[in-house]
Formats: sequence, C-alpha cells, structure tokens
Amino acid sequence: MSSQEIIPDSFPEEPVISSTGKAKAKELSDYSSAGKAKQNSSASTTQDTEQPILQHHLITASHPSGLFSARISMTVDTSTLKVKSITPTVDPAAENELGTFVRGRASGANSIGKDINVICWAMTRWSETAIKRARFWHAVQNELQTPEARLKSLRKLGRKAKRKVVEEDENEERVPPTRKELLVHIGRTRMEIVNEEVEILVHWGIGFDWTGEVECDLGVDVRVLDVYME
Repeated sequence: MSSQEIIPDSFPEEPVISSTGKAKAKELSDYSSAGKAKQNSSASTTQDTEQPILQHHLITASHPSGLFSARISMTVDTSTLKVKSITPTVDPAAENELGTFVRGRASGANSIGKDINVICWAMTRWSETAIKRARFWHAVQNELQTPEARLKSLRKLGRKAKRKVVEEDENEERVPPTRKELLVHIGRTRMEIVNEEVEILVHWGIGFDWTGEVECDLGVDVRVLDVYME
C-alpha cells in the first residue's frame, strides 16, 4: 500500500513566525529606532553648539570738558574673539577729520582689519589736540582780530623784547576761555586775519598715521594788498 503525501492547495503569503520570534523582531526594531533617534539628537546638539554667540557692546566716550563725545557700536564673536562689526559715531565738529579716519578703520579695508584700539586712540588724541587748537584760535581771535587787540599785543611784545618789567603785566591774570568760547572753535581748521594792508590765513589741520596718532598740518598764507605791489 503506497503512502500519499498531502500537499496543501495554497501557501500562506507571509512566513509564519512564532510568538518568541515576533518579540525578538520587535525588540530589534525598537533598538534600531532608538539608535537612530539618539544619533539624530546628538547631531542636532552638535549643530546647536557650533552656532557662534555674538556679543553687542555699546561704548560711550566723552572728554571731561564736554567738548567732545563719541559712541561706538561693536559686535564680537565670542567663539573666535574677533570683531565682527564696528560702527563709530562722532560729534559733527569732528566729522571731517576724525570721522573719516575711524570709519575707514571700522570698515576693515586695510591690512590691520577692524582695530578698536586704533579707533579709540585716534579719538583720544584728536580730542586733546582739537582742544589745544581751539584755545589757539580763541587767543588769535582775541589778540589779533581787531586793531585794538593787535595794538595791545604789539605793545606786550615790545615790552618783552626790551625786557622791561611792567607792573600792569605782573598784575594781569590770564582768564582761561570758557567751554562756550572754545566750543565755537573746536572743529575749526583755519582763520583769517585781515587789516587794511595785509591778509593772513592761518591753517591747522589734524590727520592721523596708521597707529591713530595725530599728524598736524600747520601753515600760514600771507597776501599783500594790490596797492602795495604796484
């Protein structure tokens, strides 16, 4: 008697997995998902830590006399300690001389780059020199602008040349100019002295070298009236 093998009409579309196999497959799937989530979280954290932290500084500078003030807005990258941007603002009286220089330094269009030290030093030296220049203009205006002032100055020079001691000079005290009197001269670069015979133009400009130190340009132009040239 021959035995016959019974073959089923159809097979299941998916393999049959025991309950133990299903649990292990689920465990592997959960572990893989957890690993991917941990990897994504680690990558996200790394990207967050790589973002630079920028610090914004607002610096206000002024001279004790109140004749000069300036503001500097500066942004610094804390991860590299590099200056990202500098925006200086100076008084209108200092704009033509100081403003042009500090804005050039702030742009970084030079071999040194954005150098806050040079900018601050230039502001310090300009304010000191400009105040000295304002005192000079005030003295010139008071002693040489009018005929009476010129006559008084010539008499003083004559007495000093002859080395005579005059009681008036000993008792005379020089009154320092006020802040208001200096303020009108703080940005002045030239002054004219004119009388019936001659015109004198005095020029005093303030520039800077690459370190921010001042370089003064002084000059005097004299023009004699045409009647004396004939």
